[in-house]
Amino acid sequence: MRTAESAAGSTVTADAPRLYRARRGAGAQCVFSVDQLLNILQDNDTRRWVSYILGSQPPQIYINQIETLRQVDPEVYFAVTVLWQIMNSWVYNLEMYG
Repeated sequence: MRTAESAAGSTVTADAPRLYRARRGAGAQCVFSVDQLLNILQDNDTRRWVSYILGSQPPQIYINQIETLRQVDPEVYFAVTVLWQIMNSWVYNLEMYG
């Protein structure tokens, strides 16, 4: 299993989704770098989680690191940038009435 050390000192593994949910539940922003998350791109599940983890953060946090992701996994890069566009548009705050 691939691992990397996060900025906070915890190990990033395929267990990243659990760590992410715990940190987000505590109101903290993600402390993983793009390079650390690239180390866990093993299968479709981890690729989806990395896309969500990066895409749900403000683009300013990762904008300087995102080029590496584009070179390693263009599909995850695309998913992240699409999430950024949606979450920063008027569509994100739309409510359904019906």
